[in-house]
Amino acid sequence: MPAISTDQLLQALAGLRPQLADDPLFTEAGDLEALEGYVRRFPGTLQRFFCDTLQGDSEAYRYAALLLVAELLRRSGDGRVHTWSGALPVDDEEVFLYWGDLKVDGDLALGDQAIVLVAGDLELNGAFVGAEWDYSLLAVAGSMTASDVMTQGELIVGKHLSVRDVAYLYRSDHSAVAPSIEARVLVENERFDRFGAIEADEHIAELLSEEQPDRLRHAGSLLGSPDAATADELEAALRRRLSRNVPI
Repeated sequence: MPAISTDQLLQALAGLRPQLADDPLFTEAGDLEALEGYVRRFPGTLQRFFCDTLQGDSEAYRYAALLLVAELLRRSGDGRVHTWSGALPVDDEEVFLYWGDLKVDGDLALGDQAIVLVAGDLELNGAFVGAEWDYSLLAVAGSMTASDVMTQGELIVGKHLSVRDVAYLYRSDHSAVAPSIEARVLVENERFDRFGAIEADEHIAELLSEEQPDRLRHAGSLLGSPDAATADELEAALRRRLSRNVPI
């Protein structure tokens, strides 16, 4: 990828200010002057920008930074298509940046504290599975497609998120952000996700617990685990199914 300077990021920000000022996914928890402050402290690489500079504050700033990355890619004109045969496991604390589009002929799974940044579109023939117990971040500047999605970490998409079957987002103070999402089933269990538009055959946004057995049973039937007695059991069964091809 080309070298990126603070001036280039500031120029991209100047061009995107009107868009960001009207984007509720940013303005609900972000501030343009604070974003400019982050950009002026750009540490020299996008990896460190996302891993260090932008951490500790709202995901709104990482969402805005993704839009800046997409603008930089557009201006550079030198993005490429990265292809990966089979499943792609990303080990604990690994950080990858793909300058352009990424196509994975299988599943993508992130270990604890793993971060994957895609400057273009992400196309998965399989599922995306985030870290089970710790933070992980998948940030896609363009659009993302996958068979299924399951994460308790952070998932940020700059354009559209398309999930062919199940998107299961659960139990953490991390969030998913995207202008639009479509899925057969969307579950947000104890989350604070922000989507501009939602298209789903079934959307469960209430707490799943044994105190609400009918709701839990309904979610289990949608996810192929009708006998799950707790959310833990439901999530463990779903994770086993989705991560069977990506041991981490």
